[in-house]
Amino acid sequence: MPAILRYSRVLSGLLAAMLSANLATAAPAPKWDPRWQCGKEINIKKHHIQTMQRNKLIFGYQLNNGTLPLLLTQDYNGLGMVLYVQLKNRWRAYPIARDNIPMRIYSTAAHFRISLFSMSGIQAKDQHFTVLNIKNQLRHFECLTVPTPKGLNNKNMEYLTLQDFNVRANGAGQMLAAAYDLRKAGSGQLKWYRYNTNDWGYKWQTPGPIAKPKQGTRLPGLFYPAKEIAPPKHLMASLLKQAR
Repeated sequence: MPAILRYSRVLSGLLAAMLSANLATAAPAPKWDPRWQCGKEINIKKHHIQTMQRNKLIFGYQLNNGTLPLLLTQDYNGLGMVLYVQLKNRWRAYPIARDNIPMRIYSTAAHFRISLFSMSGIQAKDQHFTVLNIKNQLRHFECLTVPTPKGLNNKNMEYLTLQDFNVRANGAGQMLAAAYDLRKAGSGQLKWYRYNTNDWGYKWQTPGPIAKPKQGTRLPGLFYPAKEIAPPKHLMASLLKQAR
């Protein structure tokens, strides 16, 4: 699904979930803790997991024919985005952002490296990508923020969406993004930009405008986009068993 269409679907789903949560009479909904830092491990709380599961705000990811050993909450302006990672039968939790919208997760074939992208929400004063880079097969986590191109204006409904990402074996890679301008119609809605990196996406150069890429083309490299799926039952059972 194109990132722009998925962006709209995510917004609709999150708004619906927020409305249903307001009508609920159960325990208070879990909230983002202001002490949390992106990519820094936190405790796993069973109440959080159960609430996200009940409200269908936790997701799994599939790569080729297998599932990645991780789960992600997508609770815009509530619990926020929290990544749960399973390593050697032990789960760990890493907050990402409170009000971000998930864009996409990319992984190498054996998930030695994983890159998770999200975008600051529509209420944010300034737009930016949040990138969580994971390497050494889920052992090392590092967060960074990537600014959007100059000239984008939230007031004009120009929101940047991730379109593609990849990195070659030497660490050189690219990220393609497109701005969605609701004031325009047809192909005029999109403004395309390219980011470049030389160190596996731990630093990104200032993006520049580009022509629209040919439809169906993918950036070359070692990463593959993971498909968002319902949380696999065996992963949920394992996570809940460890949670306290």
